[in-house]
Amino acid sequence: MSPAQQPVHPAGTGLIAYAILMPFMSALAPTQWTPLPLIFIALAAPWIILNAKRPHLLELLRLDAGFLLAWAIGCLAIFKSPLGPGTKNANYALAFLVSYAAFLVFIRAWVVGTRIDWDIVVRAANASLTFLSCAVILEFFTASFLGVFFSDVIPYAHDKLEVGNLFVEGLRRPRAFSAEPGFTALAFESLWPLTWMASRRNWRRQALYLLGFMLLASAAAVVSLAFASLFVWVVRGRSVKPLMKVLVIIAPVALLIAATDLGREAFWSALGRKFDVVGLEEAAGNDAVTVLDRLSAYSTGLSLFINQPAGIGWGTLGEAFASGGSLPDVGTVTGSGMLSLYVDVAVASGWAGLVLFAWFIWNRVFRVVRCAHELAPLVTISLAAVATHHALITEWQFPFLWFSLALADKLLLDRNCTAGHMEGPFIALGAGAAGTADNGADSVRYVKQDAAR
Repeated sequence: MSPAQQPVHPAGTGLIAYAILMPFMSALAPTQWTPLPLIFIALAAPWIILNAKRPHLLELLRLDAGFLLAWAIGCLAIFKSPLGPGTKNANYALAFLVSYAAFLVFIRAWVVGTRIDWDIVVRAANASLTFLSCAVILEFFTASFLGVFFSDVIPYAHDKLEVGNLFVEGLRRPRAFSAEPGFTALAFESLWPLTWMASRRNWRRQALYLLGFMLLASAAAVVSLAFASLFVWVVRGRSVKPLMKVLVIIAPVALLIAATDLGREAFWSALGRKFDVVGLEEAAGNDAVTVLDRLSAYSTGLSLFINQPAGIGWGTLGEAFASGGSLPDVGTVTGSGMLSLYVDVAVASGWAGLVLFAWFIWNRVFRVVRCAHELAPLVTISLAAVATHHALITEWQFPFLWFSLALADKLLLDRNCTAGHMEGPFIALGAGAAGTADNGADSVRYVKQDAAR
């Protein structure tokens, strides 16, 4: 019986269901702080607690020490903040901790401590991306030709939803089940790389994912995936041949964009207006406001980071914004967030918190990329891409970063994941993702790369 025909354990079925619900960050959610993935984990938590084999506590504390210490520093900073403790401080700190516990601690216990092998993880990624890609394509057609978004039919937790053009006037950017197309693109960044192992045998499915991803037209997602892929090539690759193949594909596309009116308009719509800071009062549309808001938030964050090196505490920005108060060195606050997860952590928990939080994420990236496991390069791309994208968004309540961290931990806790520098940037790219559970650790099939390739 082939792996695709083997019956899935209930733990695997549940993970597949969770992966399908991951992109539902606004659709059908009671509030923006209680999306469907969080509700699903809350319902599944008792089963996970009763059935998952918990890894060694000291190992988990070592893996999560950066986050826990940064969170604790941000909590202590609340009592020294210019405004003093408030309701929003407590809500923010608690919500951050709940997201960590639900989306990382419980998911990690699920994928590590139950009968979940890597084949199930890849199945879950494929199921989620197939459903999401079809939804993105469907909404593109209904929004562009019928003027109907999903939010016109089903309830969304957010009232103000972006309506943007896709390259040309009249073609609408789909956003699927999130409030913005860029948020939906995070699902592709987190899950899509996991499916590349068998891409040669499933090129039709990969084409579907590519179309769905392109319709979202998220510049940050494209840059993040490109950076993460290049990072893996640089760290693991000993040959420039794979990179040259990519350049051979990219060069004609770049020439087509530069040489045609349609190509230039498409590039301008997807990327140019995102960074246009000259003549903002001209025909830059809503993107001009986005640029100004982002620049203002970063300027505020930098001032607070420099002048408040110990941090101002979780939720203090929201408290100041809601009350109309002012903060030292920045005056009246014009927004409740920093539009960057790292800047938000730096403002709340100071220099020490930023270093600890960055170490919490990027230490995993550098450890996993050298892991002697056939899926290690793809898990690295997943985590590095989402972590890079979060430099431009805050949204820690989304499950994607935490899910990629949980998969990284699954590799690091695997007894077969020994530190090593395997040849080639993508090990056995054409091989299937196989693996069987053995006492909570995966017994994986290693494939040596053909030296002639």
